[in-house]
Amino acid sequence: MPPKKYITIGLPIDMTKENGYLYMSPEIHKEQKSYNNKDDRKIPKYYINKWKWNPVEIGLGDLVAFDSFTPHYSEINKTDKPRRIFYFTYNKKSVGDYRESYFKNKREKFPPDIDKIPGVDYSEIGALYNFANPMNTIKYI
Repeated sequence: MPPKKYITIGLPIDMTKENGYLYMSPEIHKEQKSYNNKDDRKIPKYYINKWKWNPVEIGLGDLVAFDSFTPHYSEINKTDKPRRIFYFTYNKKSVGDYRESYFKNKREKFPPDIDKIPGVDYSEIGALYNFANPMNTIKYI
C-alpha cells in the first residue's frame, strides 16, 4: 500500500510576489487530515475561507519543506516571466520504495504544464497528488 504521508522540499528558481508566491495555511498540517470532498476531491470553500493563508516569500537560494497535509497553493502567474520551483518528494524508507510508481502515476495523472493536453481538466485527475492544494477552488480566497 502506498504511503499516506510525503515530505516535499521546494527549491525556488524565480518565484516573486508578481508571478505568484506559494501560499500555505499554517498549523493545519498538524491534524494529519485530508479536508477534500470525496465527490470532487476539492477542499470545500468553508475551509478555504476559514484558514489563514500566508505567502511563503522564498527566492533563489531558499528552501521550503512541507508534508502532504499542508494546505498550499500558488496564485496564477499573470506576468510574462516564468515561475519555477523544483519539488523533491519523499516518503519514509520504512514504508517502502515508491519512487518509480509515484512519479510514473503523477506524471500520467498530473503532468507538468509542458506535458498537459489542452482542454483536459487535471484538477480532479491530479487531486490524488495535490490533496492539500485547493487547486481550482482558490477563487474563493
